[in-house]
Amino acid sequence: MPPPQAIVCHICNGKYFKRSFPIHLKQCEEKWKKTHSRCEYCGTAVANHDWSDHRTHCKPTKKRKALKQANQAPLTVPKADHQQLIPTLSNKQSVVDCQECASDGAIWKCVECEQSLCAICEVDLHRKGARLRHTRIPIHIKA
Repeated sequence: MPPPQAIVCHICNGKYFKRSFPIHLKQCEEKWKKTHSRCEYCGTAVANHDWSDHRTHCKPTKKRKALKQANQAPLTVPKADHQQLIPTLSNKQSVVDCQECASDGAIWKCVECEQSLCAICEVDLHRKGARLRHTRIPIHIKA
């Protein structure tokens, strides 16, 4: 019997099994709608805790009148790419070493960093900043 494969949520990067993923996705979309709002200047969806950073970079422009129509549209949750629906990597190696600490078995592959990471290093490296938004894929390892 093959081990269960996890699906990675495209909104929160959490790892869920096939049967519980639809339940999680519904709850995660509701939470995303509560924690994000639209910028009146550029029209992008911004997380409530990122507003201080966004305001320093986003300035009013002449396009503001054109964006009023876009801002009146309801805020929509980002949809998953087809590639994210098949989240696990199949490796022929039995154990993948963590590229950061080189001691523990890696369970995550960061797409942007191109690193295989153990759980501890993944949390430490992707805790804050731009790395928080990186896409991480679970590595499927057959024991």
